[in-house]
Amino acid sequence: MKRLVLIALLAAGLSVFAKSPKVGDISCAFENLHLFASFSMQEGFLTPDVLESLESTKPTTFTYEVEVTKKRIGWFDKTVLRKVVEKTVTYDNLTRQYDVITILDGEEKERFSLTSIDEVAAVLGGVERVDMGSVVDLMPGEKAYYIRVRVTLLKNFVLWIIPSDEDTGWKEKELKTP
Repeated sequence: MKRLVLIALLAAGLSVFAKSPKVGDISCAFENLHLFASFSMQEGFLTPDVLESLESTKPTTFTYEVEVTKKRIGWFDKTVLRKVVEKTVTYDNLTRQYDVITILDGEEKERFSLTSIDEVAAVLGGVERVDMGSVVDLMPGEKAYYIRVRVTLLKNFVLWIIPSDEDTGWKEKELKTP
């Protein structure tokens, strides 16, 4: 029994040192007093665990969190705008298609089917033009705000009790407001 616990703890420890996926480029655009954010994942985010989860028949959800945060000196930063995009992929082994559902802040935005894992990788590889909201309440200037992105790929449990999410961690970029 001690060996089993030791092996499980060693495996959990090695997964900490494994190369984790990362967010690539973050870009922002201001149009009609709204902020639109886009970002992509770096290559290699489809690890063997993620591929196995995608090719099973259970739904696999990627969660993309995007926040605009205001810097406050001597205090915690304040989140001003926040959006959560969820892309759920379910493989149907009878039709050999991947059903993809995109949800933005709890509301379904689109639903479609794909036939290859390469197409699924392209869809899961980033988010294009998320409307973060109005910038009317943001103060104009430089270095007052930053945008940050985090992607959660898998929600796993080690030994069915210890949560072990596979995510990218937060990536930040300064935001110059108009």
